Amino acid sequence: MGNIISDVGEDLLGKEKYHVKMVGYSVHPEPQVVIYTSLSNSEENKQFANELEGIIDEFFKQMT
Repeated sequence: MGNIISDVGEDLLGKEKYHVKMVGYSVHPEPQVVIYTSLSNSEENKQFANELEGIIDEFFKQMT
């Protein structure tokens, strides 16, 4: 899982438009990717976060 996180992190951290500050993961109790952003809590940013989630989902689908 570490290699996947490295790939995701490099792509997201390398693009300012995503506002990603840190990428991590947990395997307990189930595998989970954690993405930290610098976005404030607003409706517009929630929509952006949902779009970002879709981008990440697509990335994982392409890896399988």
